[in-house]
Amino acid sequence: ISHRNRLLFDYERINRDVIRSTPSQTFTFRGNTFTANAQIDAFFDTSYVSVDYGYAFIANPTVEVGVSIGLTLMRLHNGIGLSVQGDSGSSVSRDLRDNSTFNVPLPLPGFFFNVRPHPRWVIEGGTRLIKATIGDYTTTFVEAKAGVDYRIGHGIGAGASYYYNKSTVDREGSSTNGRIVFTFNGPEAYVVFAF
Repeated sequence: ISHRNRLLFDYERINRDVIRSTPSQTFTFRGNTFTANAQIDAFFDTSYVSVDYGYAFIANPTVEVGVSIGLTLMRLHNGIGLSVQGDSGSSVSRDLRDNSTFNVPLPLPGFFFNVRPHPRWVIEGGTRLIKATIGDYTTTFVEAKAGVDYRIGHGIGAGASYYYNKSTVDREGSSTNGRIVFTFNGPEAYVVFAF
């Protein structure tokens, strides 16, 4: 937006399937009991959209360091059902007998930095985290990223970074009691458009 101010919009979606898992103990999901050693299919989909405002309290041609505050809407959709034998494929139907969807809004504070050792190179990183209780939900969200961008020229560049994300949601309500822990991390490559 300006020399010290920035806006960040982010959308992420990840779907995970479990094909014919065999639980080691009996458990209950949404009022239905699944016995130990039964073959089950399950899925856990996570998506979130966020907007952050950042302010750099250190801002010069080579270094930027700042803080951010934003809002994230996290959507969790999970389900479970007995496996259908003879069903081939590597995906699970999203219409399993027992499934539930939770939407959790979260305020999201963070920290960021950018270092420019050369006009074409940028070393950047940051983290965002929160732990909050809203209604029946207690959510912990941690995100961290560090990487390097190379500006090819004319507002175009490329970059690579390492990304870490962990979300934990605990819910105690009339229909569902439980905990969901979701973690993913790894390298990523991307294209940069700057103006």
